[in-house]
Amino acid sequence: AFVEGAGSSPLYRGTYLAASGNVVVVTLNYRLGALGFLYTGKVAGTSINGNMGLLDQQSALRWVQANISAFGGDPAKVTLFGESAGAMSTGFHLFSVPTSRSLFRAAIMESNPISSTYRDVKRATDDGAAFLKALCDTASAGRGCPANATWLDTVSTATVLAGEAKYLKGLGPLERIISGGLPEGLPWTPVIDNVVVTGQPLNGYASGMPAKPYVFGTNANEGTVFAAYAQDAAGGKLNSFTYGALLSRLFGPVGKLRITMYNDGSGTHPYRAWNHPSVAGMDSTASALADLISDFAFHCGNQVGADSAYKANNAAGLPIYSYYFQHTPLPLEMYKGVAECGPAANQVCHAYELPYVFSTLAYADTVNGNTVAPTSTDVSLGQQMGAAWVNFATNLSAPATGWTAYQPDGQVYAWGGSNSGQMQALPAGPACSAVWTKFPPLGKGILSAARRR
Repeated sequence: AFVEGAGSSPLYRGTYLAASGNVVVVTLNYRLGALGFLYTGKVAGTSINGNMGLLDQQSALRWVQANISAFGGDPAKVTLFGESAGAMSTGFHLFSVPTSRSLFRAAIMESNPISSTYRDVKRATDDGAAFLKALCDTASAGRGCPANATWLDTVSTATVLAGEAKYLKGLGPLERIISGGLPEGLPWTPVIDNVVVTGQPLNGYASGMPAKPYVFGTNANEGTVFAAYAQDAAGGKLNSFTYGALLSRLFGPVGKLRITMYNDGSGTHPYRAWNHPSVAGMDSTASALADLISDFAFHCGNQVGADSAYKANNAAGLPIYSYYFQHTPLPLEMYKGVAECGPAANQVCHAYELPYVFSTLAYADTVNGNTVAPTSTDVSLGQQMGAAWVNFATNLSAPATGWTAYQPDGQVYAWGGSNSGQMQALPAGPACSAVWTKFPPLGKGILSAARRR
């Protein structure tokens, strides 16, 4: 979420990938939270551009270009890859950061919530001013301060982190989205400043950005952990009323009606809160929210993003490959206190593909620090996924046997499940075309017409 984590995590050890394939694996760190993504414009004489974290990543890529040959790597064959905020970052460099064009030749995005729309300069400036006020209140215990550039140079990192907490005022993402719209879902993200970042990644390649081959994919139950967090943060406030307010805020009253009325063909309404079957033990509202996040933010959003890029890639003869990770996970715990993604939940949660990609299955229980004894099936799947990532980075060809290039509204390559190693339809595909492509930001039409009326 651009606020925590480090490349030093044993989950991201590149040892297996480097040892099993003809690749050099580089992990990197970048500034997080306000230190990486505060945008102030010229508030109080400041000039903080809001994209320092992206520029840190770009500096690492420039370092690779200048130095990787000394490690046996080829600077002309760099593949940039990441998961979650790492995938969001990768999407920025791929689609919207012109100065990154020459620094890598291919990309892999794992679980990119690409439906997220990012702040423009005005919104980012307003948020920056609010943060500076919170920081001032924190640093001065409410006595006041100049909150200008000179003063900011005196503020410690610990105070900045404390200011971040005060800035959020205890509000979770649900409340922030209802009050401020989708860009407020994450408090710290890159900014569309038309200098470093020139477009929304969901729209595909910004003007002047060259097409590149890339891989993207999602996990079966992406939304579960976010719905669990929202339920925990909101307490009793996550109910059918606030869920309806969220839908209205994001998609308008007409969109809310169409989304909740959607029938998946089996008599089930996957986005209806008041009688949704329980997901991972959550109540009906949180369960509906989990399915909504999975499909809107991840499954369908990534399909729409690929459709946006497809014409440019197809014209250049450069493939796009899509996958769907649905392997029943190890009995691991990657999220502290989130039983909904714990050992008994049987959910293929956000980030659960990572220990397979890196073959770091023994370190997958990141909460408890326990080692996990993977089965032979888990080990084999991890080896296959690692080989696919290495093969794509090396050859830019199909990552695995039977994995065909993406076609608009087409199929995905299955990791796990009865179809593992084969192409299959995206399970959320019918909802993508029937629901999510009808409303902004994934589509146009009904919501726009409703606003005009």
